Amino acid sequence: MPDRPSAKTFHTGGAVNTSRSVYVERPEDAVFLRILRQGEHCNLHAGRQSGKTSLMVKAIQALQREGHVCVAEELSFFISRASVQDVLSGLCASVRESIPSFSFIPSGTDLERDFYAFCRALAAHAPPDGRLYLFLDELDALRRFPQKDCAQFFLGLRKFVNEQANPESGLSNVCIILISVLTPNQFFMDEEVGGVGASIARDLFLAPFPANLETAAMLTSGFPRTTRRTPGLLVNVLEYSGGQPYLTALLCSELAATSAPAKRFNELRKIGRAHV
Repeated sequence: MPDRPSAKTFHTGGAVNTSRSVYVERPEDAVFLRILRQGEHCNLHAGRQSGKTSLMVKAIQALQREGHVCVAEELSFFISRASVQDVLSGLCASVRESIPSFSFIPSGTDLERDFYAFCRALAAHAPPDGRLYLFLDELDALRRFPQKDCAQFFLGLRKFVNEQANPESGLSNVCIILISVLTPNQFFMDEEVGGVGASIARDLFLAPFPANLETAAMLTSGFPRTTRRTPGLLVNVLEYSGGQPYLTALLCSELAATSAPAKRFNELRKIGRAHV
């Protein structure tokens, strides 16, 4: 086992802690933060285990340092709820844990109106010279509910966004970020929901890691000193993994644990070919 005195780890589950684990910046990192700083709503989407939540955490840290209020909610925590209306009730209770003065309680009778009112209520809790950012992670969890109910959720959001366009509304200090595998419009592609359009935010696809020397250089921080200068090998790893973050981290973790990473990589490729 090689000595690892200064190497970070390769994280393969959940959000990456950038102080302890390797974090690979992609061009989308800067684009995402720029969209949010402009006060625009955003749909961040990509496949599973592709770094969406890690990018969200990184953006939250940057925005909080600038004095903004950030609330992050993972909708999959509410998956056991009986309806989308119950999800909204759980969401309100969870927001109150982050903002104790948040007092909005949905009526429970009109989901579109309730979610619109929920968004309006957030505006009162933005800082005087900043914004309140609401991150809704794992939006795909809503797909277990009837599409007509999900449509009401998006209709309420669209109504709020449309009202924000009025400069006298006083609502421009709220920014909502939807994070999921699917785009909101893909929720309704195969469903009859009365022509609902969910394109109410900037769409940003989080692409895989590019297989280049710049990315390889970022990955070297997870290797011991004796094997750090191996960018060529790591470009090969990125090409083999297709840049998929989870698979890339898994491979790099295996290679960092051996004193002969090139040899181990060739062994892993042979094992992979044998199972194709």
